[in-house]
Amino acid sequence: MASESTRSDRSFVSGIRRLVGRYFRNAVVVLITLMVSLTSVVSYLQNAASHASDEANRKSQAYAIQAMGHNIRALQGEAYQESVYDRWDEWDWRRIIASEKPDDDPEEAARSQAVADAIVPQTVLLSPPYVHQDGGYLYADTTAYYVDTNLITTTLLSEQRAALADEANGWSNKASSYVTVLTFLAVVLFLYGLSTTIAGSLRFIFALVATAMAGVSMLWTLVLFVTPVSRLPEAAINEYAQAVGSTYEGNYKEAIARLDKALGMAPNYVNAYVARADAFYYDGDIDRAVDDLATAVRLGGTSVSNYWNLGWYYYLQGKYEESVEDSRAALALNPDELGVRFNVAIALLADGRFDKALVTYEEGIDRAADREHTSDTTRRLWMRLAIEDLDALVAVLDHDGATEGYWQPHIGAIQNREAVREKAVAARKRMKEANVSLEYRGTAHVKPTGAVFGPLTFSDSEDGELATTFPDQIQSVYVFFDYSHMQDGWQVVRKVYQDGSEYNSLKYEWELGESGNAQWPIYDELRKDWGLRAGLYTVEYYVEGELVQSGSFTVE
Repeated sequence: MASESTRSDRSFVSGIRRLVGRYFRNAVVVLITLMVSLTSVVSYLQNAASHASDEANRKSQAYAIQAMGHNIRALQGEAYQESVYDRWDEWDWRRIIASEKPDDDPEEAARSQAVADAIVPQTVLLSPPYVHQDGGYLYADTTAYYVDTNLITTTLLSEQRAALADEANGWSNKASSYVTVLTFLAVVLFLYGLSTTIAGSLRFIFALVATAMAGVSMLWTLVLFVTPVSRLPEAAINEYAQAVGSTYEGNYKEAIARLDKALGMAPNYVNAYVARADAFYYDGDIDRAVDDLATAVRLGGTSVSNYWNLGWYYYLQGKYEESVEDSRAALALNPDELGVRFNVAIALLADGRFDKALVTYEEGIDRAADREHTSDTTRRLWMRLAIEDLDALVAVLDHDGATEGYWQPHIGAIQNREAVREKAVAARKRMKEANVSLEYRGTAHVKPTGAVFGPLTFSDSEDGELATTFPDQIQSVYVFFDYSHMQDGWQVVRKVYQDGSEYNSLKYEWELGESGNAQWPIYDELRKDWGLRAGLYTVEYYVEGELVQSGSFTVE
C-alpha cells in the first residue's frame, strides 16, 4: 500500500490538473465565443461585399444596354442625315455641272439649285457647326457630327460600364476572400472544440494551432476591410471620352492634354495610357507613344491590340527585337491576325534576318489564302497595308531616312541597307502578286510565265507625244508598251493607283498574240466628264498573277 504522503502528493497533482483543465476549458470557451463573434462579422462583410458586387454588375449591365441603345439610335440618325446630305450633294453637283460645262444650261442649273436649297433645312449637316465652305463649295464635316452625336457618349457609357465591371470584380474578389476567412474560422472552431474533448498535452497543441490560425484570420479580415475597392473617378472617364473624340477628329494635342488630366486623377487608368499612346503616335511622338503603351501593358492591358501596336511602334523606333517579341505576344493571343504576322515579317527583314522574314511572309500569305480563317475583306486590307509598309521602308532607304510621316520607320539601326532594300523590294513584289492572284485567280501560287512587257510610256492621245506629266482633269491618259512571249487566253490584270490608293482595276483575257505593242486608255470611270484628278498615278500589269511591269505618271 502507498504511504499517506504519497497519496497526498497524488491528490495535489490531480487537483492541479483539474484546476488547469478548468481554466483551459474556460479560456477555450472565451476564445470560441470571440471566434463565433468574428465569424458573424466576417459573414456580414462577405454578404455586404457580395451585395456590392451584384449592385455594380447590375449598373454595369445597365450602362452596356444604354451604350448599345445610344449607338444604334445615333447610327440611325447618322444614316438619315448623311442620306439627306447625299441627295443635296447630288443636286449641287448637277448645278455645278450645268453651270460649268462648255454648253452650260442656266435653266437646269437653276432647277438644281432650287432642289438643293429645298433639301438644306432637312439635315443638320448643312447647318453650323457642321457645314464648311472651301473655294465656293459647301461640304459637311461628318466626322465632327459623328463625334458629337455618337462617339463621345458611346465611349463614356462604355467606359462607365467597364469601370463598374472592374468594381464588381473587385467586390467579388473581396467576397471570395471573406469566404476563405470563414473557412479558416470554421477550422479554428473545430480545433478549439476538439481541444476540449481530449486530455494531455495534445489539447494544448490543438489550441495553439487554432489560436495562430485565429490570429491570421483576424489580420486577414482587417486587411480586407481597410483595402478599398478601386473605381475610376467619373471626371477621369469624362476626360477620356472627350479625348477619344479629339483624337478621332485629329486634334491630337487637345486629346493629350485631356488624357494628362485623366491620368492625373487616375494614375493606373490603362485605357487612358492606350489612348494617349495613340494620340502621341498620330502626333509624331513615337517615343512617348512607346512609353505609354508599355506602361499600359505593364499595368495589365495585355490585349492583342496593345501588343500589336507596341510591336509596330518598336519597329518604327528601329528596335526590331522588341518589335518581334511583342508582335509574337499578340499572335500567341490570336494567331489569325494577318496584320501582326506581316509586322513580324517586316521587323525581321529590317533586322537583317531575311530567311525568317520571307518564311513569315509566306506564312501570312498561306493564312490569307485560307478562307476558313480569313475573309476576302480582311485579306485585302492587311495585304494592302503590308505592301504599303514595304513601300515606306523602301522609300526611307532610297532617301536615307529623309521622308516624312508618322508611319515611316527609323532606319538608323539597319546594318546592311542595300541588302535590306533588295529583300524589301522582292517581298513587296511577292506580296503584290499573291494579293492580285488571290483576288482574281483564287490562289496565292504564282508560276512565272516568261511573258515580257517593255517599259510603260504615256500620252494624252493614241498618237500624241509621250509625256510623264499631264494637266489636271485630263479626260484620259494612254499607256503604251511592247510585249513578247505572251499567249492568248492568259489572264491579264491592270491596276492603277492614285497617290498609293487603288484607283481602278481591269481584268481581261489576252487576245493580242505572242508579241507586238499595245495601248490602253486610263480614265475616270465614275465621272468621265471631270477627267483625272491631280496626283501620282502608278500602273501595274500582271500576267497570270505575275507582276511583269509598272510605271508612273503625274497629273498636276
